[in-house]
Amino acid sequence: MVLLHIGLPLVWLVLSAGYSCTASSEDDALEYLKNLEPQLSHACNLEKQAAWNYVTNVTEETKALAAAASLEFLNFQATVQKEILENFSNWKLYSSSLKRQFQHLSIIGPGSMSKADQDSMSLLKAKLDSDYASTTICEYKNPDNCGLGLGHLDKIFNTITDYDELEYYWISWYNAMSTNVNASMYSEYMYYQNILARHNGFSDMSEQWLTEFNPRDSPNWSAKEFKKEQINLWKEIQPYYNILHAYLRMKIRENPNYKDKIEKTGSIPAHLVRGFGLSRSSMTQYYETTKPFPDAQSIMESGTKALNNAGYTVPKIVKVSEDFFNSLGLSRMTDLFWENSMFEDPKDGRVVNCVPPFEWDMCNGKDNKDFRIKVCGEVNMDYMTIIHHEMGHMEYFMEYTNENYIHRDGANPGFHEGVGNLFSLPISTPRHFQCVLGLDVGRDVDCQPNDIKSNIPTPEDINYLYELALDKFPFFTYVIALEQWRFEVFEETLTINDYNARWWDLKQKYQGIKPPAPRPDIGFDAATRIITTPNYIRYFNSYILQFQFYESFCQVAGQGDDPRTLHQCDFTGSVAVGDKVKELLAAGFTKPWPQILERATGKMDVSVQPLLNFFKPLFDHLSQVLEKAGELPCFDGKKIEK
Repeated sequence: MVLLHIGLPLVWLVLSAGYSCTASSEDDALEYLKNLEPQLSHACNLEKQAAWNYVTNVTEETKALAAAASLEFLNFQATVQKEILENFSNWKLYSSSLKRQFQHLSIIGPGSMSKADQDSMSLLKAKLDSDYASTTICEYKNPDNCGLGLGHLDKIFNTITDYDELEYYWISWYNAMSTNVNASMYSEYMYYQNILARHNGFSDMSEQWLTEFNPRDSPNWSAKEFKKEQINLWKEIQPYYNILHAYLRMKIRENPNYKDKIEKTGSIPAHLVRGFGLSRSSMTQYYETTKPFPDAQSIMESGTKALNNAGYTVPKIVKVSEDFFNSLGLSRMTDLFWENSMFEDPKDGRVVNCVPPFEWDMCNGKDNKDFRIKVCGEVNMDYMTIIHHEMGHMEYFMEYTNENYIHRDGANPGFHEGVGNLFSLPISTPRHFQCVLGLDVGRDVDCQPNDIKSNIPTPEDINYLYELALDKFPFFTYVIALEQWRFEVFEETLTINDYNARWWDLKQKYQGIKPPAPRPDIGFDAATRIITTPNYIRYFNSYILQFQFYESFCQVAGQGDDPRTLHQCDFTGSVAVGDKVKELLAAGFTKPWPQILERATGKMDVSVQPLLNFFKPLFDHLSQVLEKAGELPCFDGKKIEK
């Protein structure tokens, strides 16, 4: 097979040579992948470069070029898929490594889906996204000032506390969005998604999404069972979310303007959780007004002050992050990283797409050196953790850079984010600030190796764990409610007439949140941006894997055996941990993910226990507070025991 790239715009000709529509040998398959490797990398690089040019310089021209490059890459992938289906139909009989690569290549395109159906699906997605983005409402008690979009509402929900005003904005937004984004159009879009999946050999699109979690050497794996496993993981987390929910509800009820609006064991009206579920998937906006110890500063607060007092800049934060990874024996960043990355919002007049921060492997083939991060950073602890997260991705890229194109990825969709999240934890400790960076955060820390001074958590520790819990635990509920709803749509067990009722049933069941007023049956309150984006289960898993990796590596460093002190672990400088990290990252996508997980943690299954161990001091404290106050960790009278 020969793949020819002719001129610009990108045009691909695929010429079959030596392959027939009969069963192909593994030697044929290996030769095919060898020839395909540079072409895949080159096609990916062109798409990545155009996307980078757009997000770092937003103009109509760069937007159009990025869209064209993305379409050309999709067309190229579809051509590869066609080659696979026509000439390597027996790929399921190949050995493990080959099968894993052909499994991926066989579903990267639309299969035999008609061009007309593909175009209809693309147009529907664009229309749904556009209609959502263009939804606006009018200002409270000022009908002459309309045009308030989601960005305005984020600011409003962060600053306004008046019950009636919050209720007005919440109801107005959902009414406008539910009208503007058509449920029938969404149902049609999901219909085409299922057509695509069935052309790729799946029962529906949820099964195609989740097949990425299949260890691939397990012929008995099923998406249906995997969905049950996710619910079971959630059931282990749920009692702790209920404690957090009960504490937050109690603190909100302390506001005399809200007390009569929330039942003591009831769900929280959605508008009082501010942006949660609107554009947010966390509750961190409530940290300042509800933290357990009002006079104590978490490391997120004292760390920000220490960084600024020491005159840190964003590039310096990137440099100390590189030093952290190098102390583990991992690679320093490449010259191209420093030349091409964006660390701050530029001051040269360019419009930059700053949100979200992102990591870039520019797909320059094996032994690639061009890895970048795009961060509009500031000197604070949020960006300290974000930068270490993104640099974790850089290390992942560099460790597997010599693998084949398909193998240059995380072991499953949750691994890459789990690894990035992992490295935000050891650097968010007083020990790291005072013993590694030499910055005073006002804590009594013993810098002797592996010596945790006390197993009694301080008020500062509890506040830190609380702030982090407000980010992590609500996100779990957000994903479970969202994906269960969306899976039911894919499985065609949920009809359009029940969209809204089922949406709020799930949000109340899992999140303990209810609408401030009855919602119409024909509404479409589920119409959020992520409704047309692929699975969020990857992030659900990544948040669990983050703590599973962390506890395991802390134990290697001699610091992770006591749940009371796990949150204090900093394995900076541990070459033994670095060796474990290297092995995890270098494996990429070369082996079934349970094998890679077992090598890293000693367990083949995803486990929530390390997550619960990490937050144990917080939940022990909150449970005592709730018991003393006579509050129950339940909503709507449904108590879930630990």
